[in-house]
Amino acid sequence: MRSWEAVAMSIGQIAPLLGTTLKGEVGFSIIAGALGVKNEPEAILEALDNPESTDKILRLQELLKELSITPIERQRNSVVPSILVVALTIVVTVGCISLFIMPIPKENEASLYLLLGSILAKWGDTLSYWVGSTYSSEEQS
Repeated sequence: MRSWEAVAMSIGQIAPLLGTTLKGEVGFSIIAGALGVKNEPEAILEALDNPESTDKILRLQELLKELSITPIERQRNSVVPSILVVALTIVVTVGCISLFIMPIPKENEASLYLLLGSILAKWGDTLSYWVGSTYSSEEQS
């Protein structure tokens, strides 16, 4: 009886990314499903002798590469950061203006100040990340 380690080594020789990434019960089930065989070491190893299976494994590796796009690559074409920064800026602006134009009941003052302070801190963090140097540094790496 052959082992799962032998399967991992065989897969790793064909497609190194799959050999290191798809391990364990779930990983081997994905590989067995792609090859159309039972989720057993013998069945997978036997299927790997077929040249068509090599193509299937390489296609599975390419699919895995496509799915593992880094967060920075996804963020480049996203409008979410802009919407987030604008929305938080509006909330902070409205909160600050309302402090000056609306009376605050004494029993709610502490809660309001705490809430607005938290929102201001997160607004600053958001601006610092998306507009400041953190996003640029992460993009370069």
